[in-house]
Amino acid sequence: MEDRSSETKKDLMDRIDNLEKSLQSTEDKLCRLDSKLSAIDSKAIQEKVLGTMKTQIDNHFEKVLLSTERADDVLNKTAALLTTVSSNNKESLSNMMEHYENLFDNVTRGVDEILTRNRDVTDTMEANFNFFKHDVELSWQQLESRMNQSVLKTLAAVQNITSEFDSNISSNMESALTDFFALKSCKKNTPVLVHPISTSYFGLYWSKFPGLDRPVVCDTITDGGGWIVIQRRSTGDVDFYRNWDQYKNGFGTFDNDFWLGNEKIHTITSSGEYELRVDLKYNGQSKYAHYGKFYLAGEDYKYALTVGSYSGTAGDELMLHNGHKFTTFDRDNDTWDRGNCAAKYTGAWWYKSCLGSNLNGKWKARYSNGVHWSSFTLSYSASFSEMKIRRVNL
Repeated sequence: MEDRSSETKKDLMDRIDNLEKSLQSTEDKLCRLDSKLSAIDSKAIQEKVLGTMKTQIDNHFEKVLLSTERADDVLNKTAALLTTVSSNNKESLSNMMEHYENLFDNVTRGVDEILTRNRDVTDTMEANFNFFKHDVELSWQQLESRMNQSVLKTLAAVQNITSEFDSNISSNMESALTDFFALKSCKKNTPVLVHPISTSYFGLYWSKFPGLDRPVVCDTITDGGGWIVIQRRSTGDVDFYRNWDQYKNGFGTFDNDFWLGNEKIHTITSSGEYELRVDLKYNGQSKYAHYGKFYLAGEDYKYALTVGSYSGTAGDELMLHNGHKFTTFDRDNDTWDRGNCAAKYTGAWWYKSCLGSNLNGKWKARYSNGVHWSSFTLSYSASFSEMKIRRVNL
């Protein structure tokens, strides 16, 4: 019987050791949880997370302490029972062992429940942290977007105001804005002193070209800057399926999508030698096409297109249109003998018969009817396009 008692004591001690290990594991998990909290850099996020989790953690920790107290109580009761069990009272010993095992199983289940809940707390903490991190990043992106839109709306407002004032007031406004706001020139590698964050539209440039009485947008960042933006598609808010006169004079606003106007583009490109850059975005990728020469003939020549040598990553989709006249749905100047390419492909472009590109096509339309650059967008529409020109060797 003494051997049986020794075995019983040994078994009890082993079980108690296992219980202590389980409790130690629980404590370790709580420590790791505390470390994760300490790793959160932002005090604001940490306080917000702690505010929702502190009560749960305290409750679980109290349960761990209660389980420890229950384990100690079981150990004390077991020791007391062992001292009172008679050497020949096998039935009492068996009952005592069964009672102990039941108590131990209850404690073990309690500890397992606590461990599970602690894992849930840890997972919830990580999920909340990731949520708050995403929320902060999204808020920052929205703030940047609003800042950019605000700046561009200011430029558009200046454009609209100056067009409404008479020539004398407009002249005074031009002088004041030129000194305070506008760029002195739109040239490559021109220093920019004042500009908004994260946008390449850093300048409102009051052009010096004859007949151009409005400012133009100058991109001072891309490839050294100095680009006059002549077309932009980014939101789909502006309808580009327009007639001849609208494309001649231009439409849209600088804070949104716009076409500068064929007559203005002709005036600018007639003042010297210009190059063209086309920036495109599609399916999460950004690519560009560069042409070493760009010129637009006058209205008498139907604003015919001239482009030079190609380089870039988007593929050459303008050489097909080189030398061809501009076509709108009400002015058919293409070479297609079966109809009007502009009407068929819901755009306005230097169509041949008909196209390799169609950047003035319908927003988000599929195939060649959309904002199309076939070697890059294939059968789909680009999510962004921008055409810009720069004086060569200025």
